[in-house]
Amino acid sequence: MSRHLAAAVAALAMLSVTACEARPDDEMVRPTVTRSATPQAPTDLPDLPVGQGAIGPSDNVRVQGSTIHVGRRAVGLAPLRIDAWAVVPGGVYFVNRSELWFTDLRRAVPTDFKHVDHLRTTDHGTHLVFTDLEHGADGPNGRPLPVRIEYDARTGAPLSATYLP
Repeated sequence: MSRHLAAAVAALAMLSVTACEARPDDEMVRPTVTRSATPQAPTDLPDLPVGQGAIGPSDNVRVQGSTIHVGRRAVGLAPLRIDAWAVVPGGVYFVNRSELWFTDLRRAVPTDFKHVDHLRTTDHGTHLVFTDLEHGADGPNGRPLPVRIEYDARTGAPLSATYLP
């Protein structure tokens, strides 16, 4: 009987070795690499309004409520709010709630950007930079991906658009 038991154990051992060799070890199998393409940044961006107002980045500009003060001059923009602003040659871009607006101190004009953040200018105020939260490709959560957009503040022409990490 021990001879039969030894033969059965040997047969089972061979079957288990053969079965292990027939399937790759799942710890040794390389995972499938998935790559997602980065969406192309928007290229059909609208031009921004510009102005020829007597104002520029070197002027002393401050904001109080909905009023822009330039030196001794005060320009009221009520009922609009000024939550953030950037002074450029010929005017001021400002955020009213989340919407981007422009004023040359004679009139206030809305832009096509309804959801922006991080409004600022580059050196000498010649380029306007902001984060657009509306025009990017849809992200994994179904909402548009944030896009950093740069404009020439003198011409209103878009210069670049890149997705934020």
